[in-house]
Amino acid sequence: MLSTRSLKFVSLSSLILLAFTLLGAGAKAQGPAAPAVTVVSMKPREMLARVSVSGTLVARNEVFVNTRISGQVIERLNVDIGDQVTAGDILAVLDKRTLRVRLEQAQASLDRARASVQQAKSQIDLARVRLDQAQTSYNRNAKLRQTGTISQAVLDQSVTTLDSAQATVASAEDGLAVAKSSVAQAQAQVDLARLNLSFADIKAPVSGVISSRSAKRGAVAVAGPSPMFRIIDKGEIEVAVDVIETEIGLLKTGDEATLDIAGLGRLSGKVRQISPRVDQRTRLGTVRISLQPNPGLRLGLFANGWITAARRVAPAIPASAVLSDEKGDFVLRVIDGSVRKQRITTGLFWQGFREVTSGLSANQPVLLRAGAFFRDGDKVTPVAAKPGVQP
Repeated sequence: MLSTRSLKFVSLSSLILLAFTLLGAGAKAQGPAAPAVTVVSMKPREMLARVSVSGTLVARNEVFVNTRISGQVIERLNVDIGDQVTAGDILAVLDKRTLRVRLEQAQASLDRARASVQQAKSQIDLARVRLDQAQTSYNRNAKLRQTGTISQAVLDQSVTTLDSAQATVASAEDGLAVAKSSVAQAQAQVDLARLNLSFADIKAPVSGVISSRSAKRGAVAVAGPSPMFRIIDKGEIEVAVDVIETEIGLLKTGDEATLDIAGLGRLSGKVRQISPRVDQRTRLGTVRISLQPNPGLRLGLFANGWITAARRVAPAIPASAVLSDEKGDFVLRVIDGSVRKQRITTGLFWQGFREVTSGLSANQPVLLRAGAFFRDGDKVTPVAAKPGVQP
């Protein structure tokens, strides 16, 4: 027979065993706990679209200055590279001696032509006097012939003299026209010689900065493709950058740009011009960016940075919450402890966040990460992300 102490030990063991049995049965009935997931909601943020660019500093407009007359020696140079000039300033002076002689010759020819005009006018006056005399003689002889005082031969001679006088007047008038034409031609030669003489002073057509000078004192000036001077019009320097064809369509004139210029640091500017062409070989298009004035700007300096193509405050979620498949973008919402796929339309991507343009409301929580491991209907325990969470 069992003792009282043994009976008490058996009863306590039975109670413990019963308790563990009941606990195991309860845990088995409840099943495994739903995994905890971090969820976030859509919030407005400043979103930017930037296009990375690099390029070289160039003149906004570069003006070529060359001689308009050839064969004259460069007698004097008044400017050098880097000098500021004003429109009309004399940059160089050519030898004028030959040009002055040509002007004097043309002036002499003009004086002769003008004298010829005066001579032609005098001949017209004389011819008209003779014409009047011939006309008077003819009128008188015609009346005398009617009375039979003179013969027909005398009248015929008067007619011949009258016709000759009329022809002489016409010839004299033609001579005056020729003389006047010679005056016009001689005047044109004078104007041309005077113009060539003025071209001996090579002047700046615009105000700006001399960026190049090939002219040398004592050299013979030759009109050709190689300019004597190059001027940066108004001293305006900008950046020419190449943009890939898939991004150039995002840009528009007036877009803000931030560029790091070699030796100058960071400068801001704006898109001034977008090329209407894309190079067929490189698939790049050229964009011109105007810069803030800076005395340190130099042609040829390297620049790189970005153009802000878009800037707006828009609803966004961390990019880690956005998934994609063959149908497009989607997120996983948490509704009553279950995961549900939700199609969305996205926009800009900026600093780890994606703009949501449609498909989601601000009060609808979505999975922050690990969305690829869940399917529709999976049970989860949502945990709100801490403020300031980073994607």
